Order: sequence, then structure tokens, then C-alpha cells
Amino acid sequence: MLNYRIAVLISSLSLAALFLPGPAHAQENPVQIKLGVLNIVRLTQTSLMSKDIARQIDSRRKLFRAEIKSEEQALRKANEDLQKQRVILSPAAFEQEIKLFRQKELALQRKVQQRNQEFNRLRVFTTRAFEKELNKALVDVTKKHNFTLVFRKREVLVTAAFLDITKLVLAQLDKNSPNFKIPDVLPKRVK
Repeated sequence: MLNYRIAVLISSLSLAALFLPGPAHAQENPVQIKLGVLNIVRLTQTSLMSKDIARQIDSRRKLFRAEIKSEEQALRKANEDLQKQRVILSPAAFEQEIKLFRQKELALQRKVQQRNQEFNRLRVFTTRAFEKELNKALVDVTKKHNFTLVFRKREVLVTAAFLDITKLVLAQLDKNSPNFKIPDVLPKRVK
């Protein structure tokens, strides 16, 4: 990881050196380089859009947990009733009831797996939607403030506070997308 960061730093400095005017060009074409550093983790944690997405996902998760808890309680009750009927039912009838009970257990397990897959798709969908809006906000800020080069904070070893443009991008992102409505049905293919 450190080698990757060093490589990024070296390539960034090399790129910056290309834009620096040499002695012959110093007076002809002065070029200004304006750098920025962006803390994406802080943006993800503090933006209005990501908070709205997190709230909606949490709400769906709570509904799902309540639904599963209810079904698990019903299965426990059915199992208790089945154990009480063990002495009353014939062995063949008891085996039939056990098979029905196992089918209900399997159905619940499949439902949990299906919902977990849905939540994974939901996370991918909302992450991509957030990244799309973040990129729009970043483009708006870089154009407005004429940034030449913007780095992710995690890729930079040392930075000065004045290079941090996170607040600018956060303000633009909150302005562009203060909330996000997660659709009730996700598209089949998450783009």
C-alpha cells in the first residue's frame, strides 16, 4: 500500500512538473496549478444524501428484522406444539408434521438469504447513486474554482489544510442532492 502511495505521489509530482514552466517558457506561458485534496470518507459520513440513504436502509432493515423475528417466533411455537403432539400422533403422522415443519424452516432460511441479497443489491445501487452525485458536485467545484488537480485524501501522505476542498464539495453535494428516494423495486441490473 505504501508503494502504491509513493507511486501515486511520484506520478503526481511528475505530472505537476510537466505543467511547470521551464526557463524558456517562464515568460511566455505562465501556468498556474491549483491543487485540491478531497476527504471522501468525511463526505460519505456527513452529506445529507448519504444520511438520507442510511436512514431509509435502516428503516427497511428494521422492518425486515421485525418480520423475521415474528416468523421465527411462530416457528418456535409450532415446534413446541409439535413436541407436545408427539405422544398423541401416530409415528407416520408425526413424521409428516416434522416434514412440514422442516419445509417452513427452509422457507424462512431462503427468505433470509433472499433479503440479504436484496440488501446487498440495495447497498450497491445506493453507493453508485451517491458516487454519481459526488462526481457531479466535484466537477462543479473544480470548474467553479479552477482546480487543476484533485487528490483523494487517502492517497496523499502529507497535505496542508488549505488544500482541503472537502467543505466546498460537501456544500455543492448538499445543494445538488439533499436527499435521495430509494425506489421500492430496484432495477434488475444495478448500474
